[in-house]
Amino acid sequence: MQTFEVGDVRLQATYTPGHTDDHMAFIVTNNNADVAVDERLLVTGDLVLGRGTTIVYDLQQYMNSLDRVLGIRPTMLLPGHGPIISGSKDDTPNAVRVIEGYIAHRNMREQQIIAVLARSPPNAPPIPRNGGWRLEEVTSAVYTDITDPRIIIAAQNNTRLHLNKLLFEGRV
Repeated sequence: MQTFEVGDVRLQATYTPGHTDDHMAFIVTNNNADVAVDERLLVTGDLVLGRGTTIVYDLQQYMNSLDRVLGIRPTMLLPGHGPIISGSKDDTPNAVRVIEGYIAHRNMREQQIIAVLARSPPNAPPIPRNGGWRLEEVTSAVYTDITDPRIIIAAQNNTRLHLNKLLFEGRV
């Protein structure tokens, strides 16, 4: 990790691929020993947004990056888009809760996809198949409430990312 210092502020770059293969986040700390502040600020860029979720290029790298920044236990997230995430509830920083939520959401989708793949595929294929599921079928089985064609394309991309991750891990 590379560190930059400007006055009392230290920025520590940390490699967080997944959104893109060259994505970086920055841990911001105070170097002034006279200031007793236990703040762990994280400039997340597009790793974690102020609202909603981000577009992902490589889901396995993305999940690893989320785990890495969760280990920092940030007290505040400064995202590239949306509002700052700060505060706490029950002694857990909201920043930590948001990262845990991102991880839980992606893990939930992964489990839904695994459950779909465990079932028999539909019997009426519009094109010849080798006995397996098509991407569109898995997507519609997981994202049952989506009808907007623009959103369906995004959901298919998410399904593809999950399938690639599961394939890489040898789980499908």
